[in-house]
Amino acid sequence: MHGLRELQHRFAAGLRDADHAAAAWACDDGIPGAARLQLYRNNARALFLQSLELTYPVLRRRVGDAYFRQLVADFRREHPSRAGDLHEVGRPWPLFLATRLEGSPYAWLAELARLEWACADAAVAADAEPVTVAALAALPPEAIAAARLQLLPSLRLVPATVPVLAVWRANRPDAPGTPVDLDAGPEFVRVHRPGDDVEL
Repeated sequence: MHGLRELQHRFAAGLRDADHAAAAWACDDGIPGAARLQLYRNNARALFLQSLELTYPVLRRRVGDAYFRQLVADFRREHPSRAGDLHEVGRPWPLFLATRLEGSPYAWLAELARLEWACADAAVAADAEPVTVAALAALPPEAIAAARLQLLPSLRLVPATVPVLAVWRANRPDAPGTPVDLDAGPEFVRVHRPGDDVEL
């Protein structure tokens, strides 16, 4: 008999590694252990891919489905999910692309990924009401020195060496895919969610 912790570690290793002998301890009640584990493995792989497809639709469109799937497979080997929240799967993706594409003509795709991650992260950031001029004006003079302002939780600034916002707008799933001149200069994009929708 294995302890629960050991079983969980073996199961997790078996999800990531098709050659792992994790299925040896799985019960066989009509479905062999290896086949049973393969069901979970396929689901885990599909959910990982789907999470990145939903978080990075513009990048996926730019590189094409086949190359995107290959990148995701490589990324998953290097950065397996370590959280129960599928949103967190995409957090290391921009850095992965920056390392993977460094020095190539496509290095700018990491900047596009940073913008898409900023959008995804802003969408789930905590709600907060911005301070109004009237609220500031109502502060008594003795309270001003102790007052502290903080940025809204959804606010992000994404600097890029290429016109990354123009690329993002031209390659949204419902956009026509108009070519963008990457030599048009840098852009600095403010990402914010003032209400229900993220604004860039």
